[in-house]
Amino acid sequence: MPRPPALGTRWWLTTPGRLGFVLAVPLLGLVNQYLGFLVLIAAIVLIWKGCPWQKGVKVAATIGAMALLGAVIPDPPEGGASDTVAQADAKGAEKERTAAISPSPSAAGEQERPSEPPPQAPDYRGLRLDKARDKAEAAGFGVGEHDASDQDKSIFIRLNWTVCFQKTGRTYGGTKTIDFGAVQTGAPCPEVDGGAIRWPKMPDLVWKTWRTAQKEV
Repeated sequence: MPRPPALGTRWWLTTPGRLGFVLAVPLLGLVNQYLGFLVLIAAIVLIWKGCPWQKGVKVAATIGAMALLGAVIPDPPEGGASDTVAQADAKGAEKERTAAISPSPSAAGEQERPSEPPPQAPDYRGLRLDKARDKAEAAGFGVGEHDASDQDKSIFIRLNWTVCFQKTGRTYGGTKTIDFGAVQTGAPCPEVDGGAIRWPKMPDLVWKTWRTAQKEV
């Protein structure tokens, strides 16, 4: 029968606290993959740092936490990561060629005037998409938006997206326009608009000390 925690023990160092971190891995992984990785690291550290569990239980809990996170992360498309990057680069190049030979519609539904230089705009990159839109509209811009990754997802909840790219222009009516390329908050920006998101590779932290694991992460 496990001993009750000593008075003054921090809740996350108790058995229910450690189990809570393990169970939180898949739940937060569903919300955001990067957040799921961070909780997985915290769970592994709590399992191995000062934990009274037997070694076999620790190993099983570590493997279980990793399996739970892996179960909620979608599999990469067939062909491997290198194929995805190559396809995304080709897609980005095709977009640039299409934009060069055909006029693109603005947020107001008009065609851009190629005779004038694009208007200057503040740098909205790094802002939440909803805040960037508010600021751009207040500055007199007609605003458009799109998924900056190769997934080409529809944007529904702007507060869950972050601006990575922006491009300004003018319509034939003289309206200033700005088009935002955004990714879901927590994801790294792709190298080019329309490119693949390169997630950081999770290092192998099992059997390593907290100090070493913290430096590698």
